[in-house]
Amino acid sequence: AHITANSNFGKKIRGEALSQCVNIGANKSFKVGVSFKQDQLSSQLGNGSLRVAWMQNIDCSGRQQLGGSYETTTSTDWQTLGGSVTAPEGAQSALIRMYQTIDDTGMYGAFWDNAFFIATE
Repeated sequence: AHITANSNFGKKIRGEALSQCVNIGANKSFKVGVSFKQDQLSSQLGNGSLRVAWMQNIDCSGRQQLGGSYETTTSTDWQTLGGSVTAPEGAQSALIRMYQTIDDTGMYGAFWDNAFFIATE
């Protein structure tokens, strides 16, 4: 997906680029990741981040607990964000979110690809 953020506010703004709720069943260990590349036509700096929140209910409602957070670097090459995450006791679902931040006035575009959330145990 190619997602652009445009700003005329003159300050840093973060928005949700993509989001997915996953019922985790009896699984507790996972690998999560996504590929990210800054659009070279961007007129402003920015970054991307991947976050996992463990949720109390199977529909991603109820209490949440942060499970992992991964940030991009300033590189314009493809980057893989992610790692291994473990669900806490009582979690029934995971909310996987990808955020895109623009640092100031202008346009910041990015490509997101190959998102995954895989049970390993």
